[in-house]
Amino acid sequence: MSMADPLPIAEFEQQLRGLVDQLFAANLHFKIGSGLRKSWREYYEELVQAHVFWQYTIHAHDTMAVLGLCRVYDNTRAADQRCLTLRRIIATVEANPRVFEQAEFRKRLEQNPHVDYLSQRLPRLERNQVEADIEFCDKDESVKALVALRNKLIAHADYEYSIGKEKDYSKSHPLPYEDIQRLIDRGFEIVNRYSGIYIAKTHSDRLASQQDQDYLEVLRALRKAALNCEKPGEDVAALASR
Repeated sequence: MSMADPLPIAEFEQQLRGLVDQLFAANLHFKIGSGLRKSWREYYEELVQAHVFWQYTIHAHDTMAVLGLCRVYDNTRAADQRCLTLRRIIATVEANPRVFEQAEFRKRLEQNPHVDYLSQRLPRLERNQVEADIEFCDKDESVKALVALRNKLIAHADYEYSIGKEKDYSKSHPLPYEDIQRLIDRGFEIVNRYSGIYIAKTHSDRLASQQDQDYLEVLRALRKAALNCEKPGEDVAALASR
């Protein structure tokens, strides 16, 4: 597989932030979808009342998570030349090793009062690690499965995979939930590795307030409304008018 084109190193911090945003959104959608799936047994009575809505809601969150990963791990020729991808971030690191040296780090953070402390603990850019990150993006089986889905079913409605002999491909070759989470985690790991060396900053994969669990408030409200409806002398219309 040909190597991706490096991005402009002068905009490396913005590039990292852009890729983090993609991974963060993918993880947020995946956390919500996973949480709703896990809640099905506990909140069965509430969910089954509108099961089509909830099933399609879960599917939509799963789809958005996978779509975000497709952008992050895109390895098409167009992506390697014109898009913001993990492959191009790594290619940028590989093409500019001197930028990640301690002297350059101190220049970038010269206004930071803790620059001495940070530079003394700055991780070194390891060639072997860069090569390992490239190999992960190019050869990992989970990445290959994601790319196959992207090329055949997500970005394009390939004829054979839509109604032809491969129409059951997504059922026979599913992308396991464990693989989706692994791709999110490895994406954050790689981006944070180079962000840490470049500007001594890493990025969280979740909202600090854990608002990715807001769906529980919805389910609890549905349960509370159902319990209130069971009280003598009250009905749904009366509750709705309050």
